[in-house]
Amino acid sequence: MIDLTQFLKNDILYSKLTENVIEIRCENSQNDNKPTIPSLSNIEKFKIIFDFYGNPYLPWNAYIKYKRNYYYNYRIFKDKKLADNFYKFYMEKINPKKNWDILDFGCGEGRIIGLLNQLGFKNIIGQDIYFFKKWEYYNANFVITPIKCNKFYPYKDNVFDVVFSIQVRMYLNDSQLEEHIFNISRILKRNGYFIFEDRNEFMINPKHYLANRYCPYIHKRERILNLLAQNNFEIIEEKTFGIDTKYFPRFFGWLRSFLTPKCEFDNFYFYEKSWLDKVLKRYIPKGKEPLHLLIGKKK
Repeated sequence: MIDLTQFLKNDILYSKLTENVIEIRCENSQNDNKPTIPSLSNIEKFKIIFDFYGNPYLPWNAYIKYKRNYYYNYRIFKDKKLADNFYKFYMEKINPKKNWDILDFGCGEGRIIGLLNQLGFKNIIGQDIYFFKKWEYYNANFVITPIKCNKFYPYKDNVFDVVFSIQVRMYLNDSQLEEHIFNISRILKRNGYFIFEDRNEFMINPKHYLANRYCPYIHKRERILNLLAQNNFEIIEEKTFGIDTKYFPRFFGWLRSFLTPKCEFDNFYFYEKSWLDKVLKRYIPKGKEPLHLLIGKKK
């Protein structure tokens, strides 16, 4: 693991929660060493009980949960084919060195970090607004940036070689998106790479995602490209991918999760597909896939 102090700004206050996790503090907050943990409201918990697709105690959903745990507890550490395909899809174009400094902004439970570890990368920082227990199993450092502190970019200038931002921009409004791209450019070294993936503006069913509280914003492609250009990024790769349906998207999403051979949580659609995925893909016009990937190089 790396020394976090060489990446953080000098005026940043933080609490050390575990050996590899710190939480950024507000100026007036107390150092209580209690992590910010994601949780559901009582209303959300009540709704889940009556949710055919979301109730984890229903046997079909328990099976999906088992596959998801298997993915996190074993596959991201041991499944070489998964790691190799991840590398080919996201990183082959940039040909990274093993000693590069990498930030996974909005890392969640850390699946990308686990795959990077399997590929031999060790200089990694994961960042999220919540603490996840699975972080203790990774060879990486983690930074929690609570929403209340509004310090989402606590790093010095020009310190990272690669920044991942996977399914983050759907949570950002227009001004926050500007701030996000500006700061990613600021913290990247010259000739560093920005791997930027989120919902595709031209997807076949945007209303389904916009109605979901987990995806409040879908930004226009031209707006994103203009912001990247304004912040000295040259686009070296762009592609759309993934599987979606125009009708009954939640049902088909659940069915795909159930039928996919090993884990529904694999957004790397190039890796493993059920027979249903192969059928649905035939009906998605080119460019209308749900996910949009951009890889930018800082000039």
